[in-house]
Amino acid sequence: MTGGHCLFGIIAWVVLYPYVRCFFKRLQCYFKVKRFCKKRNFQLEKTHCFWFLGRKCDRACDFYIVTQNDLYAVKLFAMLHRRSMLIFREDGTYFIRRFVNVMWIINSWNSKLKPLLNYGFRHKYKDEWRKKIPHNILLVNPVSMDIFRQAMNGYEEAVGLGDEIGGMKIYALSRFLSSLEE
Repeated sequence: MTGGHCLFGIIAWVVLYPYVRCFFKRLQCYFKVKRFCKKRNFQLEKTHCFWFLGRKCDRACDFYIVTQNDLYAVKLFAMLHRRSMLIFREDGTYFIRRFVNVMWIINSWNSKLKPLLNYGFRHKYKDEWRKKIPHNILLVNPVSMDIFRQAMNGYEEAVGLGDEIGGMKIYALSRFLSSLEE
């Protein structure tokens, strides 16, 4: 193998790895949610064929979990890089702070501000769910190392899993499923 091919392979791996990781984390999510719902006798309702590959730029929720009294409308929100922070701002936008370690020095930079979409948590809603208590869930999967909320003055505070932002409760998969058991 020539040096050019080796370099191309390394660059391709660096570029593609976050997407490959995301795909396998979402497959894990698919099987965990499906197994969890079956074990608890909850109903899993998908809103589209490949619901577990839902993207943060799609407005509709990706799936519902229906319990006896509650309806959990779930929108998937992927963080491609584990070494990053997801930061929600009070003005309805968010950005991602990435970290890179170069020779024992940690560098960070912020992505551009992006609008947090007004997600549709009633996509393919069924009439029989009207009497159930609705819960809008933003499921960060794969998850970043931290999630923060930023005030207009720039002050940042950690967001606890289950905290509400923009009318949605923020969760990672394991914490979301354990909250359903309570």
